[in-house]
Amino acid sequence: MKNVRMTKSEFCRVITAILDGKLEGCELVLGTDVEREDEKEYVLHVVIKKSQVIFRVRLNEAYDAYCLGLSIAQIIDKIISSVTISDNSELKEIISTFDEYEKVKDRLSIRLCNINSNREYLKGKLYSVHGNFAAVYFDNAYKDGVAMREAVVTPDHLKQWDVPLNAVHRDALKNMNKEAVLFSFKEVVLQKKRPRNLLDQDEKIGRDLLVLTNHECNNGSALMLDGSIMKKAADLFGGDFYIIPSSVHEVLLFPALPQFDRNEIIKIVVQGNRTVINKNDFLSDIPLYYHADTGLVTDICF
Repeated sequence: MKNVRMTKSEFCRVITAILDGKLEGCELVLGTDVEREDEKEYVLHVVIKKSQVIFRVRLNEAYDAYCLGLSIAQIIDKIISSVTISDNSELKEIISTFDEYEKVKDRLSIRLCNINSNREYLKGKLYSVHGNFAAVYFDNAYKDGVAMREAVVTPDHLKQWDVPLNAVHRDALKNMNKEAVLFSFKEVVLQKKRPRNLLDQDEKIGRDLLVLTNHECNNGSALMLDGSIMKKAADLFGGDFYIIPSSVHEVLLFPALPQFDRNEIIKIVVQGNRTVINKNDFLSDIPLYYHADTGLVTDICF
C-alpha cells in the first residue's frame, strides 16, 4: 500500500501536537508569517516558561525534509535538539553574554504589540510605549538554521546593563533597519516572487500599495517606528500616507489621496482583523496617518 503524504498544514499540526507532549515547561504556539514567494511560512514558537526564552522553529524546512524521506520521529528529535539549551555549548555561550550590554546590543530587536490587548503578555517584560503600541525588546541569535532563539529583555536586565531605555530602543531599531524591506504588494501578486526593495530606489511610485516588513517577515511592523524609513516612504509617495497595522509582522502603506474615505478604511481594517489575521498576530483596529511635513504619525481620526 502506498504511503499517503500529509499536507504541509497537517504535518505542522502533527509536529506541534507531538512536541507538546514531549517538551515539558514549554508553551507551543503554531502560526504563520506573511506569504513569501507564493508560499505560506509556518513557524512554531516554543516558549520556555521559566527563562522566557523563545525559539522560532521554521516548519517549512522540516516539511521539506519529511517529503525527502526523513521520518516524523527523526524530525521531532532534531527539533528537540535545536531547542534544548543544555545540550549546546555555543548557545550557552550566547546566553551568557546576555549579562553584558556591549555584547548583546547588536542582537536586540523589537516586537510591536497592542497595549490594551496584551497587558498580561507585557508583565515582566521591558517595553516602551508608542501611542497604542508597546515595543517589546528581545535578544535574538540563530542557532543552526532550524530554530531561532529569542530571549525576552526584562526591567532587571535594564538595571544590570545600566543604560537608558531609549538606548535599548535606538540600538534595537538600528539592528532591525538593516533587515528592512519595503515592496509593492502588486509586484508580489503579479510576479509571485520576492519583489524589489523600494528602500533602495529614489523614483516616486505614485498610488501603489506597499508592504513594510523585514527579510524574515517576522515582527516587521516595528519598522514603522523608524523615522528614516517613514520619511523614505513619504518621498516615494510624494507626500502624506496611511499606515494600515495589518499584523505584528508587517504594515501596509498607501498614499493619502482625496478619494480614500477614512471611515471605509477603518471598516476594512476591522474586517480584516476579524476574518483574516491570526489573533496572536493582531496589532490594531486603528489605521494611522503619516504627516510628511512634520514626520508625525497620528491615528487616522485626527
